[in-house]
Amino acid sequence: MTSDVSGEAIHKGLTPEALTLFHRCVNELLLGLKTLPDKPDETAINTLSALWHTAAGRPISAQRAATAALPELDREATARLRALLRDRIAGIPLAYLTGRQQFMGMELIATADALIPRDETALLGAAALTELRAIVREQGYARVIDVCTGSGNLALALAWHEPLARVWAADLSEEAVALARRNLALLDLADRVEFRSGDLLAPFDSPEFHGGIDLLICNPPYISSGKVDGLPHEIIGHEPRLAFDGGPLGIRILLRLISEAPLFLRGGGRLAFEIGLGQGPGIRKRLEQSGEYVDVSEVIDKNGQIRAFIARLPLKGELLPVTQKQDDSQEYVVVVANVMEQSASICSLWRTGLHANNMYEAKFDWYYRHNPDGAPGALFLHHGSGGDAIGVAAVGHRRMRFNNTTFLAGVLVDFVVRPEHRTLFPALLLQKEMHKFALQTHQLVWGLPNARATAVFGRAGYQCVGQMVRYVRVLRSAEYLTRHLPRWFSRAVGPIIDWTRLAAIMLRGLGRRGYVTKWQDRPDARFNDLWERSAKPDQLMGVRDEHYLTWRFIEYPFRTCSFFTLVSAVDQCLIGYAACETSHHILHVRDFLVDPNSPGAAAQLWRELARDAFRVRHASVSLEFLGCELVQRQLKDAGLIARDQSPLYADVKDQSLPLLQERHWYLTAVDVDG
Repeated sequence: MTSDVSGEAIHKGLTPEALTLFHRCVNELLLGLKTLPDKPDETAINTLSALWHTAAGRPISAQRAATAALPELDREATARLRALLRDRIAGIPLAYLTGRQQFMGMELIATADALIPRDETALLGAAALTELRAIVREQGYARVIDVCTGSGNLALALAWHEPLARVWAADLSEEAVALARRNLALLDLADRVEFRSGDLLAPFDSPEFHGGIDLLICNPPYISSGKVDGLPHEIIGHEPRLAFDGGPLGIRILLRLISEAPLFLRGGGRLAFEIGLGQGPGIRKRLEQSGEYVDVSEVIDKNGQIRAFIARLPLKGELLPVTQKQDDSQEYVVVVANVMEQSASICSLWRTGLHANNMYEAKFDWYYRHNPDGAPGALFLHHGSGGDAIGVAAVGHRRMRFNNTTFLAGVLVDFVVRPEHRTLFPALLLQKEMHKFALQTHQLVWGLPNARATAVFGRAGYQCVGQMVRYVRVLRSAEYLTRHLPRWFSRAVGPIIDWTRLAAIMLRGLGRRGYVTKWQDRPDARFNDLWERSAKPDQLMGVRDEHYLTWRFIEYPFRTCSFFTLVSAVDQCLIGYAACETSHHILHVRDFLVDPNSPGAAAQLWRELARDAFRVRHASVSLEFLGCELVQRQLKDAGLIARDQSPLYADVKDQSLPLLQERHWYLTAVDVDG
């Protein structure tokens, strides 16, 4: 067993004797304990901390123990701790020793009467919560049934996170229902959650529930009977067998659920349930061939495995999809790509519709293999039952900050479908699945579709949050004037107009001192300080530190970028920058940032940049921006004119991060062009 945390924060303040005991116990766990891969939070430090609190008479889960300061133990408590350590090393589950397990942010009571809630079930819970909130936004309330409820973790989580949900839940085990009711009392949700005893949906087989449920959720037994005895002793030796045994093939309860759920769901209601590893393709086929469901979607874990399904009952009058049983080649299927092993297939698809200066392998190497925030996730679109992929979509990672919290957001990139399949249905199918896939691992997802893909993004579940505007400052007017006037006249008048405009801008800056400008080839440590000073609590902004900017601009394989910097004349502190590259006599500003607390800094940055660009005979300065009115006004005051715009589409995982309005964003080209 390994541990990657020191535990210094939690054992701070312990006496030397207690600290010696702590380290001795950690070593015992490291040497003697074998943890299961589905319990990543149970490190040696967290395990000991949870047992320590339990011995002190204040039981908490391993997750909560990771940040809770340890109390002192008297002689009796120390003896209890040693007994707990022996039991844990012997294989008794930690949750059963502490009597606590955390699930989706809730601290629950755990006993051997029910299955211990696991991370894969939290995947189902998060996906179902997204659906539940969509239902509540639509109709103002939701009615939910949870079967095979166990300790009540899913039913309680949905009610806890969505106050407008009314939840009923049931389990075949009387002991499990009793435990669920203890958790109900612990969380004080008795006014919105009710537990019943009975077999699957039998406790709800009455007109009260028929055709009136918005969401039916289940974490059923799904391990085949023959494999149950082969489970690790820590599982089968302590957790109830009833919670695992899914019959000869492991799908007995799953098939009953698929068959019985339509009686209870309203039109448009959702069925959500967890499955075992490897069961995905077969269960999807059962759902589709049942003739009862539409919009069947998969919940994917971090290893690319299907761990749950969500399917919708069609609305009244809505046509069910036609199943092509005789011609599988007519079916489109979306699967998770292994980006590293299938890079050749991805690059091949890019060549059919993605502009990357014919450097597709170089793009993959830079953005996928060496991305500092991790390789993007990708989905393939297949046509028929076999053959090569005919489409691909990816979600890249972007570290963002909002309300002084940094989190991982997703950027929708590299969306390509082969020309012969560029109709609405396959593109929409791919983006709908990407929408669900991306929100499983990111709190926020956004994309800037081209004109042809805008309709697809809107129908895939994203909302338009604003317009990414392209601003242009014309420096050489002659070429623009020739579009409307004779060339000889344009060449004569153009320079006069240019010098007049430039002089007017420069005159505005007379008498203002304190800043100097210079070009530099790469970012340095001062960029970190500027980023920290510029990030406002109420503004959603991507991290712009030295590490990120170096990867994004210096290691970028396609173009050379330089930084036009504005620094303090007194101490050389960085006040602002514009990351620039040149193409066809146009100076493109791919990113910019100015300290909002430095008076006149933005005006001087744009004024001096225009003068430098004019001096080296650039025709114009161009940039893209979406964000607050203050920055928009600064750009317009600097002579940059809004030329065209593209809609930005986005969605959020849950309401902990609201889908912000345009004025709260700060996006430039660097944030959207993977």
